[in-house]
Amino acid sequence: MRVPLNVSRRKSALTTLAGGATNTLIVSIQAIVLTPIYLHEIGPRLYGAWLGSGDILVWLQAFDLGLPNLMIQRIGAAHGRGDSREVSEYFATGAAVLGLVACMATFFAFFLSHLIPGWMGLSGSEARELELCFFVGSLAAAVIIFNNSAVGFSRGIQDTTAMNLVVLISSLAGFAMSLGLVLTGHGLWAIALGLATRAVISLCGSLFFVASHFRGGMFRFFRVRRQKLREFLLVSPITAISGLSYAMMNQSESALVAFFIKPELAAVLTVTRKAADLIRSLVDMIGFAAYGSFAHLIASEERHRALQVHAEISSLRLSFAIVLASAYIAVNASLVSVWVGSSQYGGHLLTIMMALQIIVVGGSYLMNYLYRATGPVIRGSIALVVESAARIPMMIGFLLWLGLPGIPLAGIVTAGLSGFWAYRWTVKDLATYAVPAVKTLPVVWLTRFLVFAVGLMACLLIHVETWTYVIATGFTLTIIGGLCLLSIDPQLRYARMQLVALHKRLNWMKVA
Repeated sequence: MRVPLNVSRRKSALTTLAGGATNTLIVSIQAIVLTPIYLHEIGPRLYGAWLGSGDILVWLQAFDLGLPNLMIQRIGAAHGRGDSREVSEYFATGAAVLGLVACMATFFAFFLSHLIPGWMGLSGSEARELELCFFVGSLAAAVIIFNNSAVGFSRGIQDTTAMNLVVLISSLAGFAMSLGLVLTGHGLWAIALGLATRAVISLCGSLFFVASHFRGGMFRFFRVRRQKLREFLLVSPITAISGLSYAMMNQSESALVAFFIKPELAAVLTVTRKAADLIRSLVDMIGFAAYGSFAHLIASEERHRALQVHAEISSLRLSFAIVLASAYIAVNASLVSVWVGSSQYGGHLLTIMMALQIIVVGGSYLMNYLYRATGPVIRGSIALVVESAARIPMMIGFLLWLGLPGIPLAGIVTAGLSGFWAYRWTVKDLATYAVPAVKTLPVVWLTRFLVFAVGLMACLLIHVETWTYVIATGFTLTIIGGLCLLSIDPQLRYARMQLVALHKRLNWMKVA
C-alpha cells in the first residue's frame, strides 16, 4: 500500500535532537545532585561497585540484537517510499523479536546477579544489596529493550514529538524517585528503583503512542511476517555482536578499572568523566536524531542531496563537540573539586584525553551510524566488532601501563581509524548518485583548533574552586566558541537560519 507523504525530515530530526538534549540535561542535573549524596550515603566502595556493575547493565541492553537501529533504517526507508504495509510488518516483527529478547535478558540477568558481588570483591550485606539491586536494574533494562521497538517505529515514520515527551516525563519521575529514596536512607535501592520507575513509565507512554497510530488502516498490516523475520534473524547475529561490542567499548571503563585495579578508582574515573559523558550524550544526539531522517532521505526522491546533508550533519557534530570539549577541559578540575572534592579528580591528562575522546570516538560512531543508515547494516556492524576487538585489549593494556588516562587513549587510537574507513565507504557509495558536498575551508579548521587550544590553556593555567568560575567560564567559552564556528562555517548555514528565526520569534513575543 502506497501512502502520500507529508513529513519533514528536518523537523523530525530537530525534534529528536531537542528532546534528547533536554533529557540529557535532566540526567546530568540528576547526576550533579545525586552523585555527592550517593558517595556520602552509599559509600565509595559500594557505589564504585555499582558503577562497575552499571556498565554491565548497559551491556545487557546491547542484547537487543541491534534491531532498534535496523528497524529505524528499514521503517524509515519504507516510509520514504510511502509503503505503509512494509512499515507495519517491520514494526510488528521487530517488536515480537525484541519482546522475546527482553525475556531472555531477564533470565540471563537473574543468574548474572549472583556473580556480580564476587567480581566486585564484596561480601556480606553489601554483596546481597548489590545482587538484588542489580537484578532490579536488569529488569528495567529488559523493559527498555522491548520499548526500543516503539522508539524505532517513531523515528522511522518521522513522528518523534510524543515519544520525546514520554522520555522527558519518565526521566523526571525516575529522578524524583531516586532523590526521595536516597534522602530517606534506602541506599543503593534508590538507584535501582529510580531506573525501574523510568522504564515502566516509558513503556506505558510507548504503548499509548503505538495504539494511536494503529487505530486506522495500518492495523490490518500489523502482522509478523516470515520474510521479515528471516531478514531480522539473518542480520541480527552480526548486529547483536556489533551492539554488544559498542557497549563494551564505550561503557566498560568503570568495570575495567574496578576489575583490574580497585572499585574506589572506578568512582574517580566516573566522577572525572561525568561532565564529558554529559557532553558526549548531547553531541551524539545529533547523530541519533539524524539517523532515521537520513535513512528516509536515501530512499526518497531527494537522495541526490545525501552527500550535502551528510557533510552538514558531520560539520555540525564536529564543531559542537570541539566547543563543548574546550569548555570541559577548561573547568573540569574546578568542577570536580567544588562538586565532590579534589580527591575524586583524576588529573589534567585524564581530562584532556577525555576531551579528545569526545571529539574522535563520537565522530567515528557518527560516520559508522550514517553509513549503516544508507543500507549496508551488516558491513557497518562488522566494522564495530573489529574496532571493539582491537580497543578492549588495548584499553586493558594502556590502563595497566599508563593508569586511568590509558582508557580514553585506546579509544582515540582505534576510533580514529574506524571512523576514517566508515567515512570513505559512505562517500564511495553515495557518490554514484549524489551531488558532491563542498569541502571544509582551511579557516574553519584553524578556528576549531584555536577554540580547543583556549580550553587547553585554561586547564593548565587556571584553577578556581568556585561554582561561579565553573559556570561563567564554561558558559562563556561555549557561547563565544560556538558563535565563532557558527558564523564562519558554510556547512552550518541552516543552523544559522534557525537561530535567526528563533531570535525573531522571541523579539516578536516581547513586542506582543
